[in-house]
Amino acid sequence: MSNDTPETQAARCDDASAVIGRARRALSAVAAEMPWTLSPIFPETWPPSGKPVAMVYAYVTTVLPTSMERLEVYSPFLRLQILLTDASAPPEVSRFTPRSLGSERGDPRKATPEVMEQAAGPLLDAICAGVLPTAADAPRLRAAYREWIFEHGVLADELRAAAPAFFTWIAEGE
Repeated sequence: MSNDTPETQAARCDDASAVIGRARRALSAVAAEMPWTLSPIFPETWPPSGKPVAMVYAYVTTVLPTSMERLEVYSPFLRLQILLTDASAPPEVSRFTPRSLGSERGDPRKATPEVMEQAAGPLLDAICAGVLPTAADAPRLRAAYREWIFEHGVLADELRAAAPAFFTWIAEGE
């Protein structure tokens, strides 16, 4: 039996930059020819339990010919499941056939990839420790993901099915 505390468990996990880097390397190996975009990091289970695994989705957008400000959004074509405690473990890759989901505004205003990567830190700590985010971290985490959902509603609606309890937790908190 381990005497690990949530803090020591979280300390052994990859940080958000490392997780995103692993996802990008895996995608470059299997989808180099596609102009893909990564979703934010999502938990495999919520509340966190079991193996510390994060999920990242790859999807494609194209500029609509009728508007340079709107993008056609396609459902994810890949899901990467990343074990957070073993940087040498390759992500598990699941492939999907993408389909058009609709259109959305092309430029995120607040939920930029950098903001979402920063917000993912407390999420990864929680996943690795097998606990909910701390009372201090939860409002920031929820706010960032709410903004992402607002700005990327078409894709968020699609991903909600993969992490329904996490989306509910985001919506319920103050």
